[in-house]
Amino acid sequence: MAVTIGLIWAHEKGITNFLCEFDLLQIVDASQDLLVNLSFIGKIIEDIKMLSLTVTEAFISHICRQANRAAHRLARLSLTLDKCCEWLGSPPSIILDILVEDCSSPL
Repeated sequence: MAVTIGLIWAHEKGITNFLCEFDLLQIVDASQDLLVNLSFIGKIIEDIKMLSLTVTEAFISHICRQANRAAHRLARLSLTLDKCCEWLGSPPSIILDILVEDCSSPL
């Protein structure tokens, strides 16, 4: 669901490149499948497919769970917020330690 909101936000802001990384391979595969998804989350998957067309370059890829720590921390933070917020340019301080660690880790 968050990716659909993110794609709408990207379209409204005129962002032309959108990268979304999931740690669940089934979601990535379903979002790239040309067939209509009839599963219990099919409506969300179909929304992702349609909204991806509104952004010039939308990439949806799979990453391991360990590489998704910043997203998990932001998701937890969102549960404590009263309203939506966005960061453009600099990342929020709550994930800086994870980003620094990720940048200094060997591939």
